[in-house]
Amino acid sequence: MDFNIEQPVSNPNTLKLFIIQFNVVTLKFDITYFDNVQDAQAFQANLISANPGEQIKLTSIYYDTKTNRTSKPQYFDYTKPIPPPVFSPLYGYLYNGPCITNPLFAPNGWHVPSRADLDILIDYLGGNYMLAHKICESGSAHWNPSLYEFLNTALFYAIPSGGRQDNGNYWDKRQMWAMWLMPAIIEQYVSIPNIGLASNGFSFNNYWFKGGYCVRFLKDDANLINKFTDLDNNEYPCIKYGNQVWMQQDYICSKYKDGSNIPLINDNSAWQNTNSGAYFIVP
Repeated sequence: MDFNIEQPVSNPNTLKLFIIQFNVVTLKFDITYFDNVQDAQAFQANLISANPGEQIKLTSIYYDTKTNRTSKPQYFDYTKPIPPPVFSPLYGYLYNGPCITNPLFAPNGWHVPSRADLDILIDYLGGNYMLAHKICESGSAHWNPSLYEFLNTALFYAIPSGGRQDNGNYWDKRQMWAMWLMPAIIEQYVSIPNIGLASNGFSFNNYWFKGGYCVRFLKDDANLINKFTDLDNNEYPCIKYGNQVWMQQDYICSKYKDGSNIPLINDNSAWQNTNSGAYFIVP
């Protein structure tokens, strides 16, 4: 990054320049040092690592070795551009526990992630603090205005489909994204990672096994593919984080991998009373 710095009136041979960088999201900083500064010299700072949308604040200070005085600091801001969207994601279907634990649910070569799988992703993306900033879809197409600025810098496209309780009640559309993890134990509460409007990272709450939440599949191997196509001919772009390959869209398929239909249940009473796999389309 090139930028102009106002040089104080002094003997250039006695001037030294310090450029301090600070990433306001990752909290990382760096100091660059220039010796024997000359008049009209152009400076180029190698910017510290930043994801798209993250802001770096730069401060320049001159130090005169002859007078032992420093100049008035000058300040610069730089924000790494956000790439254009890869695609337009849709609200994911909400699947119940009997569905996601059915051996026929996950497509061949994919699986519902475990807590260990999710922890690997969280660590790769720099930890749970400010994770929502990185994985939640930006803008207000799906999310209500949030306390935190969601920028989707990791291109994960988490969008708030909300959830469905075991009694069929639907809640928190545009306010919460919740995803299934394995193992999910029948007739017990399950720990569901979720992100809400007031979140800066994942919370893990006990929800209902017969409730409905999104599914985000993880590939069984680390070989990246451009997209996956389900049995309803929906296409899912894929992305690689370290040694993990994830779909960039919550699952929206109405079929098990053998081609049989997953029941669509909209009625609250029918949802509550079924012990079979079912899904719900976010209205």
